Amino acid sequence: MPRVEDPQDILYFLDYHFSSVGGNWGQDKPIYNASRVLAYTSGSVTTDVLKGFDATNSSFVHGICYTLQDDRALQLRKAALLFLPLISDRWFNTPHPVMEPDQMRSLYANWASVVDNTYHSYGVQMTTLTVFLGVLNSHH
Repeated sequence: MPRVEDPQDILYFLDYHFSSVGGNWGQDKPIYNASRVLAYTSGSVTTDVLKGFDATNSSFVHGICYTLQDDRALQLRKAALLFLPLISDRWFNTPHPVMEPDQMRSLYANWASVVDNTYHSYGVQMTTLTVFLGVLNSHH
C-alpha cells in the first residue's frame, strides 16, 4: 500500500461514498481502497486530518457499520477494522453516543466477527486491542 502524505482527500472521498450511496451499496471497491489506504497511513498527519473531520456524522457512522457487516467481503471488513482505531476515540469516548443501542450492538457483533476471522492477520491484534480498550472506556 503506498504511503499517503495528506490523507484528507481520501477521507473526504470515503465520506462522499458513504453519504452518496443512500442504501444503494454498490461502492464496496472504492470504499475498500479508501479504508485500506487510511488504515495503513498512520502518524501525526492522519491524526491532524481526522481532528478536522466529523467522523460522527450519521452517514459516516452508518457507512463504517455497513462495511463491518457479515455479508460484506472479508477484505472490506478487515480494512474497516484497521481504520476503526483512528476514529474510535470520537465514537466511544464522547459525552453523547453516536449510535443508537441497537446499532451499537450490531457494530460490536460485526466487529467481533471480523476479529474472529482475521485475528492472525498483520496488524489486527493491535487494532483489536486499541478498539476494545476504547469500548471499555466508553460511557455508553
